[in-house]
Amino acid sequence: MNISKILKRLCLSVTGIALLVVSAPLAHAGNNGRSDDRQGDPVGAFHLSCDFSHQAAVDPIVHPGMTEMSHTHHFFGNTSTDAFSTGQSLLAGTTTCNNPENLSSYWVPALLQDGATVEPLRASIRYQVGPQTRAFPLGFMALTGRTNQSARWGCRFPGDRAEFTSSIDVVPVCSDGAHLVSEVNFGQCWDGSSLDSSDHASHLVAPSRQFDRAGQCPESHPVSVPRVSLQTIYPLEVRGGQSISLSSGGPETMHADIFEAWSGDSLEQQIAEYRESQSRLINREDSGQPQERDFDARPPRIENEIGRTNPPRGTLGGRGRGDGPQAALGGRGRGDRPQATLGGRGRGDRPQATPGGRGRGDRPQATPGRRGR
Repeated sequence: MNISKILKRLCLSVTGIALLVVSAPLAHAGNNGRSDDRQGDPVGAFHLSCDFSHQAAVDPIVHPGMTEMSHTHHFFGNTSTDAFSTGQSLLAGTTTCNNPENLSSYWVPALLQDGATVEPLRASIRYQVGPQTRAFPLGFMALTGRTNQSARWGCRFPGDRAEFTSSIDVVPVCSDGAHLVSEVNFGQCWDGSSLDSSDHASHLVAPSRQFDRAGQCPESHPVSVPRVSLQTIYPLEVRGGQSISLSSGGPETMHADIFEAWSGDSLEQQIAEYRESQSRLINREDSGQPQERDFDARPPRIENEIGRTNPPRGTLGGRGRGDGPQAALGGRGRGDRPQATLGGRGRGDRPQATPGGRGRGDRPQATPGRRGR
């Protein structure tokens, strides 16, 4: 065989391999190349900020029409929320959210520090959406939490992302300048018909993998709706640690409720506008045009949990170690107090890590921290 024939066969082989590589992903797009309406994958998120509204021992989802039957809740958003609230009554109310079209109500159990109730500052609420996301119907309600997959505690510096502990029953001690936060994440796959369910949760489930963008809605819950994440931000004087409890019990009972009420089709419009902005961003990237990055337009990122151990201890995002089950967030050194602080800046008269977290305290052994109930 001469050289020209060998080269010709070689070129044909390379071309065939290239075609296989290019066409392979198309065979896995949805079902036989078709888009899947059950896709639960969110592509981005828009955010709301809702100031604290009021507190009351009512729950219009679990105990509708009953007063003083519930543990105390902290409410955000709709200022009229009470035991008798309905979707229609919420539409007639006002809101503390920065979008006046959103008249929904959100609530969490009241937080206590050393037994005293502390009002939160606000709730930062994220609505994650995808290509097939549909808006919530008026009056949609749900609750979730009380598990490591749906709720967590962390610390957050203003303007920065929060860092979270690995277990819902571990409340970190936040350093100076950082806010204690709780975060509750709802499912995004709806059964398509129920505004509520007997347990107030089973009509809305997560895709195949919680906290994972690569999920698909099951056939029992085929409709993709916005995935709501509610992050409650507490005042700086709330340090965290063993002093924290909830009106519903220990830290491991953290949960949240949502009661959706948007004016007219404002939620549909919000979702459509967000999709359009995503499309423009993608088109500009494909054309190679220079642009300013829109962080909200990027695929959402759940903050990584770094330094997980069992039992929970050590630092998240830090370089040192803490000796108790109360995690220290962002520290750079080793503190021997059972509750080290984010950034390694402890307080109090007991021996502890030095400012900046680069020294070590003189206590020979840490006292075990609270593990939750």
